[in-house]
Amino acid sequence: MEKRVIPTLYRHVLKKVVMITRMGAGRIALDRYAEYLPTAYVVGEGDGLSSIARKVFEETPLKACNVTNGFHFVKDVTDSVLDLEVLALWDAYTRKGECELLEGIAIVSAALRLAGVPEAKGDGDMTTLVNNTLCGLQSIVSDIRGILESSDFVSKVHRRRSYMSFLRSAVSVLQERGYSVSELVVEECSAESLVCSKKASAIVMNAVLVVVLRELGLQCTLAGVELQQPWIRVEKSNRAPIFLSFARAGAYTAEEVIGFAHESQRTHRSLHFTPWGMHCRRQILLAMLKRQLMMLSSDPKVSVVREKQQHMCQTQILFLLS
Repeated sequence: MEKRVIPTLYRHVLKKVVMITRMGAGRIALDRYAEYLPTAYVVGEGDGLSSIARKVFEETPLKACNVTNGFHFVKDVTDSVLDLEVLALWDAYTRKGECELLEGIAIVSAALRLAGVPEAKGDGDMTTLVNNTLCGLQSIVSDIRGILESSDFVSKVHRRRSYMSFLRSAVSVLQERGYSVSELVVEECSAESLVCSKKASAIVMNAVLVVVLRELGLQCTLAGVELQQPWIRVEKSNRAPIFLSFARAGAYTAEEVIGFAHESQRTHRSLHFTPWGMHCRRQILLAMLKRQLMMLSSDPKVSVVREKQQHMCQTQILFLLS
């Protein structure tokens, strides 16, 4: 019987290998599914998944346990298509070296959304949704930039007397145009709610505003990313840093921000300058994922969908920390 099912098993395995290769998850799959390789098998340098599969079928003894192992591999891959595609996207993202923030937010957001869909997903779904989400985020950035520029931003930001007045009014102007902070559901810890309804958690709103302000020439970053509500730190030569947040209209000094918090010592430490770079952007993405996981874990409604979303958050956190 084992001999008769080998051609069928090989076709199934080959289809999975082609899918994995197409989504760029070859390296990830080798690590993830190494347990299915025969104990004595040695992967040669430069061996692709197709050649590995062929050699395994050629060299592995025809035994019932080996056939069973092969079908377990097929099922495992089938059940983890989304995991593979998400990790492949993160792998490609981190290899670029820059950790571009909007793209990272798009991956985090798309992963949460697709993990919340009960139906099985074919390969390519994640990539398509990431691209669509990124386009939506870029439209939001363009809209916010347009609002600020129409508020005479470009001239005010470089004039000393107008600098503070603009910073004090920037968030209020955006709030008047419908942008707001909301942290009631886990989807608001992603770009989905922002793109659809102009509202999201403080970390998402503030991170996007940092992107816009930097495009417009301000030196700023996100400080206190581990806090419930982080702050945008804006710097200008010969001036103390100013702090903004979508969660609180206005512009504030470090001392004023410390006064808003219950844990002043922790807040003071968190408000120290955080350079805007790859590490900072990676920390923002990790903070988003941790907030998602916290909200999912505290949800009293236990469901398969919520468990899948928690698993997806944990998978991404572990990858970004590795």
